[in-house]
Amino acid sequence: MKPVKEMRCGGFYDAIWYLKNRTLIEFDNALGAFAGVGGFRLRQLMESFDNVVAMDIRQDYLSSITKSGSIYCKCCDSIEYLNSSFPSINFDFIHLDNPFGLFGPDSKYCEHFDCLIPAVKHLTNLGPILTYVISSPYEHDEPRNAGWIDRHRKFYGECYESMTVENLTKVYQRIIEEELKKSTSVRSTQVTVKAFPRYSKDCGDSLTDYYFLILVGDCEK
Repeated sequence: MKPVKEMRCGGFYDAIWYLKNRTLIEFDNALGAFAGVGGFRLRQLMESFDNVVAMDIRQDYLSSITKSGSIYCKCCDSIEYLNSSFPSINFDFIHLDNPFGLFGPDSKYCEHFDCLIPAVKHLTNLGPILTYVISSPYEHDEPRNAGWIDRHRKFYGECYESMTVENLTKVYQRIIEEELKKSTSVRSTQVTVKAFPRYSKDCGDSLTDYYFLILVGDCEK
C-alpha cells in the first residue's frame, strides 16, 4: 500500500480515504473502467494502488494518459470486457467511472447498470466497487439520452419515487447480495454500502449525487 495522503475533497476522495483507513483490502491491483483521458480520479488510483489497469474504448483517450510503471492501458469496451467470460486477473478495487446518461452503440448502455453485477465477478475476496450514482436524472436534449429517465426508473424500481440515500443503499445491497447467492463459488454474501456526497458540504447541501462504495465481504476494520 502506498502512503496515505490527506483527502480534503468530497465524494471520490472521501471514498478512497475510507478504503485506506477503514478497510482491510489489499492495494495491489485496481481497475479504472471508462478511464477516458485519465484525470484526477485515475491519478488518485495510481497514487493509491501498486498496479492500475486503465480501460477505455477509445485509443486516442488512452494515448493521452501519462504512462508510468504502475499503469497498463487496455483499449476495449469496458462493459463487454466485464460481461465476458474471458479469463482475467481479479482486482482488489474496481472504479466504474462510466459516462452520464445513455451511451455506446445505439445508446444501449445506461450509466453503470449494465456492468455493476458483472464487475463483482472480477473482484478478489475482499473487493470493493466504487460507482457514481445520479439520484436525480434530468431531461436531456441530446437524442441519445431520450430514454435515460425510463432506464433509470426501470433499474431502481419502487425506489425511483424516493431516491434517498437510505433507499438507494438498500437497492444496491439487494442487487449485489442476490447475485452473490447465485454464485457457485460464493466468497461471502456480506455486502456493505457506503454513500459519499459528490462534493463537500462547503459546496452546498442541495447536491443530490453520490459516490457509492460497495464492499463485498467482511473487509471493514
